[in-house]
Amino acid sequence: MKVLWFTNIPMPDVNKYFGHNAMGSGGWMGALLEELKEKKELQLGVATACSQFPNTSFKKDGVEYFVVKQQSQKFRRSVFSADNNLLYLKKCVEIVNEFKPDIVHIHGTERFYGQMLTKGMIECPVVFSVQGIMDSCSEWYRWFGKMSFKEILLSSFFDSLKGNGLLWELREARNQAKRERNYFTKGNYFFGRTDWDKAYVKYFNSEAKYFDVSRIIRKPFWGKKWNLSDCKRHRIIFTNTRHPRKGTELLLEAVKRLKPLFPDIELVLIGSLGGGSYGRRLKNKINSLDGSVKSLGQMNAEQISHELCKSHVFVSASYIENSPNSIAEAQLVGMPVVSSYTGGIPSMIKEGETGLFFPIGDVPLLEDRIKQVFENDFLALSLGETAYKESRDRHNSEKIVENLINGYKTIKID
Repeated sequence: MKVLWFTNIPMPDVNKYFGHNAMGSGGWMGALLEELKEKKELQLGVATACSQFPNTSFKKDGVEYFVVKQQSQKFRRSVFSADNNLLYLKKCVEIVNEFKPDIVHIHGTERFYGQMLTKGMIECPVVFSVQGIMDSCSEWYRWFGKMSFKEILLSSFFDSLKGNGLLWELREARNQAKRERNYFTKGNYFFGRTDWDKAYVKYFNSEAKYFDVSRIIRKPFWGKKWNLSDCKRHRIIFTNTRHPRKGTELLLEAVKRLKPLFPDIELVLIGSLGGGSYGRRLKNKINSLDGSVKSLGQMNAEQISHELCKSHVFVSASYIENSPNSIAEAQLVGMPVVSSYTGGIPSMIKEGETGLFFPIGDVPLLEDRIKQVFENDFLALSLGETAYKESRDRHNSEKIVENLINGYKTIKID
């Protein structure tokens, strides 16, 4: 069976082909691809459209790779996004016609690839893997979190004059959401992993076929085990900070309020804070906390797993998520997790068993949940151990690959 993937970012072999480091996000796709390379019944192709590499095709380890060169990132503004250029869509159609797949598998609904289906440009079946859902992520109250309109304007004014920043990004995200709704309406097949994304698919298209396929988590997180006696007490860790909807400011506020109770409290942030107005806003708030917050920047999987095991609790304060890998990674090493109750996360966490919830944007309850973990060792150990066991079943690679291939087979003969 021939399957052609379309991905939002280049796969590791593409980065290596051009002498670049492997991707910093989307690691689940690379992990899944490595598993599928061993399946003799599959002949795989992987295509991506990006700005950093030229038009290219090559073969490695039995996989055919295709790269569509897009405009430079600095020109990809919401007014004339490269994803709106019909030229790139036609090049993707040419790749389909050249590869002649039995199935086209599009990872994510954020980009333009799905228009090959909705515009009737290809005839083979198309299946979408639902990642985030732009229709929900781009809602104003989730996009900006608790930022007031005045704060949004003040922090984004100069970026907006240059054609970028949060307001321009929101405009592009709303355009993506409109395109995405068309995918949901006209698509026949979807891979998902939470009650939330299944509900979204069925809301727009009750006739669509939905397949439950979880994500494979990278190997370093399988080889570590959190231990309360080895971690640094009162150390909080979060691994995705770069956007207001991720809720980092809520976490900073909670740390500020907890500091009188726990003078040695430390918040560790992994990932880029961003170089724009929002990044500067975060840095100012971090500096005001007098050394209680450390921003460690981008890290690889091995480094992240090490930092998780050094921490007391993982916290996700996002306003909207589907099933974030960051939570899965924390659960795989067996540490306690506190999370906002949003999107698909309730499919990952059972309240009081594998984690603790708080309502989105609710700093008092977020503060209380962190305090519970700090003060109750039995609770922390119980949450971590139960999550450790359940996550290892949820992210079992053999089961995931079997579900995926069974989905491909069903789609092919449908």
